[in-house]
Amino acid sequence: MVEGLKELGAANMEDVLEQEPDAALGNGGLGRLAACFLDSLATLAIPAMGYGIRYDYGIFKQQIVDGYQTEFPDYWLTYDNPWEIPRHDVRVDVRFGGWVRQFTYDLNESHLMIVMMMARNTMSGRVEKWSRQLLMMSQVRSLLNMELIAVPGYGNNTTNNLRLWSAKPTREFDLQKFNSGDYESSVREQQRAETISAVLYPNDNIDVGKELRLKQQYFWCCASLHDIVRRFKKTKRPWSEFPDQVAIQLNDTHPTLAIVELQRLFVDIEGLDWDQAWKIVTATFGYTNHTVMQEALEKWPVPLLQGLLPRHMQIIYDINLFFLQSVEKKFPKVLS
Repeated sequence: MVEGLKELGAANMEDVLEQEPDAALGNGGLGRLAACFLDSLATLAIPAMGYGIRYDYGIFKQQIVDGYQTEFPDYWLTYDNPWEIPRHDVRVDVRFGGWVRQFTYDLNESHLMIVMMMARNTMSGRVEKWSRQLLMMSQVRSLLNMELIAVPGYGNNTTNNLRLWSAKPTREFDLQKFNSGDYESSVREQQRAETISAVLYPNDNIDVGKELRLKQQYFWCCASLHDIVRRFKKTKRPWSEFPDQVAIQLNDTHPTLAIVELQRLFVDIEGLDWDQAWKIVTATFGYTNHTVMQEALEKWPVPLLQGLLPRHMQIIYDINLFFLQSVEKKFPKVLS
């Protein structure tokens, strides 16, 4: 490689490497495990899709200044990302806030914060030959009606996809406020939306940090589940076959809202009755536990969850009630 770069006029290998800094993706414990999941599934020739958030900033970038560690903003997208393909056709609105109308489970639109999610397929550096040819075609974005290949397996022809979500506003700015000279307010909606996918691991020692982390988790879960359900519905199979075709593996507790969201999608959107939906949900999810440390397990203040996701709070209470009732039926003498 060094000799090849010299032939192209690049005298220093390090100067070339500096042009594409490592975004530190997959260097944390959970990140390494997620990467192992994707590589292993592809190597075992198991079709799979990885989902995550396309963050703009990492936690921090370390530099040594006068012998001391100094933290700087770590902007991952300085030169954009040449290994991703935007999927402008894969978009869904994510709703926060509002209040629930009893018996209809509709959210009052006037109290909602609506954020649009957009998909980007992330390409691996080791792609199959035909994928490289496809990427070099100038019409690549209009050709991608299929799911684009991304993560290859070792020693086989299986490749899987990693899809990352970025948050976008439903409208870029308020023209009326802009024309009246209120420039800051005119782009406030854009700023609020894009903050969701801006920074990896915001500080949750303060209330606004907790709220942002909860928004990030629901944004990620909602986007991914809508995508999964959308692709399943293309098969025209009955809902009873959903667990036979879809297995969702939760990597630690951080995406646990996905369970509640899938139940909501089945009951509120697809019209399934509660018991039928819950049977499908419980047969679909798997969970990998990595620690029992209190700070690593999911726990949200009830007022925060109630304010951001009121319908999900209802479903959580219902899940708990039905669980207690099932335990009471199974062990009546113990509980009496």
